[in-house]
Amino acid sequence: VFVCDEFSGCCVVPVCVGANQVVEMNLKLGSNERCQGGYFTAQVDDDSTNTQCEVPTGLTSVTILDHDMTRFTNMEAQVYYPEDDGVVQVEHFGIHTRMDGTVVYGLMIESVMDRILENISLDNLARLLVDVHIDSSKIMESLLSSHQRDLLDMIFLGNTLNRDKVNVIIADRVVPKQSAERYLDKDAFENEIRQVLGDTYEAHDLGDSDIVITGSHGIMLVGPQSKMQEPVLLAFLSLRSRDVFVHNVFSRWESRVRGQGFRVQG
Repeated sequence: VFVCDEFSGCCVVPVCVGANQVVEMNLKLGSNERCQGGYFTAQVDDDSTNTQCEVPTGLTSVTILDHDMTRFTNMEAQVYYPEDDGVVQVEHFGIHTRMDGTVVYGLMIESVMDRILENISLDNLARLLVDVHIDSSKIMESLLSSHQRDLLDMIFLGNTLNRDKVNVIIADRVVPKQSAERYLDKDAFENEIRQVLGDTYEAHDLGDSDIVITGSHGIMLVGPQSKMQEPVLLAFLSLRSRDVFVHNVFSRWESRVRGQGFRVQG
């Protein structure tokens, strides 16, 4: 069994953002106002002349941490989405959006099932990431403009809640500890890693204590010095998320061309 301690994680996805869209988001969030943030939903009031407005459970509470009107917005979001009976889930996301389209959702995983901070298995983490991906998409759906939502619906054929994201997983310790290349064993270890990183590419030792493993949809960095690599990880994830997004764009374009009877050559 592959388990880790002190998990931190984030997922990255590019969104159609420019300076004008950053300004619009900051105005919507009230970044320059005395009372910033608030509760947001993507639902549109179809009966605006009525004296009552009923909104179902599923609001997003947003608190502004830092911003530049034309360049970026840093915020913390708490989700209030309904869960199944008996399920308790508390989610606080740190969100960074910037002008080049990079959107980063970050969180520290304090507990999963009966494990608190330590000995969290990749099996449980993979299930958690499914919820993180869907909930983070719902958060941004509440904050994006209608034009941005239309663009994402066009690219992902209306399935924007399940759009591809790139994961970065940082942990202080891994059990069992061994050389990086031994985790790509084409067997149990690698199969567990594939649940959170997609198809595995490479594994390397960073000094005596840290390891890094890359995959098609993410990167895992484990070791006591792992958090020192955050600036490099952010640059890597920004590029990898663009690569994933471009693949979706060309898949959409290819399906459209084939539907019109044209032949596509690689």
